[in-house]
Amino acid sequence: MTTTSAQARRPPDARAGLTDVYRRTGRASLTRQDRQATAAPDLIGRDFTANAPNLRWTADITYVPTGEGRPYLTVVPDLFSRRIVSWGSPAT
Repeated sequence: MTTTSAQARRPPDARAGLTDVYRRTGRASLTRQDRQATAAPDLIGRDFTANAPNLRWTADITYVPTGEGRPYLTVVPDLFSRRIVSWGSPAT
């Protein structure tokens, strides 16, 4: 089987014939910005590295579309080891 350059650039899941169940149609914001609020300070100066374990943690929230709604997953990784320190998801 010969692979063209266009096929090679596709993600592995697409090459395997897998498709998305939910397509994103746009970048809808889940937060309404308060234009009068003061922005939170950038305490780590966009430097997502650490010299030792447990010096810097960060957090991320991801909404997961399912057939029964959009629950979210929250993770807290250690920036040194890249291991998950904590995670949480709603029960329902």
